[in-house]
Amino acid sequence: MVVTYDCLGQHSFVATDLDALYQVIRSVALTRGLITYGDLAVTYASRTGAPPPVEHAGWDDALREINRRLFKADPKAPSITAVVVYRPQEPEPPIAFWGSSPNVPARPRWASDVMWSRIVEEVHGYDWPPALP
Repeated sequence: MVVTYDCLGQHSFVATDLDALYQVIRSVALTRGLITYGDLAVTYASRTGAPPPVEHAGWDDALREINRRLFKADPKAPSITAVVVYRPQEPEPPIAFWGSSPNVPARPRWASDVMWSRIVEEVHGYDWPPALP
């Protein structure tokens, strides 16, 4: 399914193939890895031939929608988009990750890295469906 999102609140719209994006993120989760926004963009573009959002914030609505659909299908599913990070040297999720789905708490004032690490551990251990619900 291709969904069009307003990128950064501007009038430039980016069509995102949520199924293809889910497959990229799912493969990272199943291999117990993390992926940066840059690598996500390159992998997504190579799979779809479509240009990805230029800014990482251009992914936020699509990532939220993936979390929302997975939660709707299984409320016990952890937030798969926890594996998408800014940079590999200091992995941390974007601010938009926190509170992005009913299964993701608001960003805690302290120890957000501990909470995020726990979520990533759950993501790595979850049996992800082969297709986005």
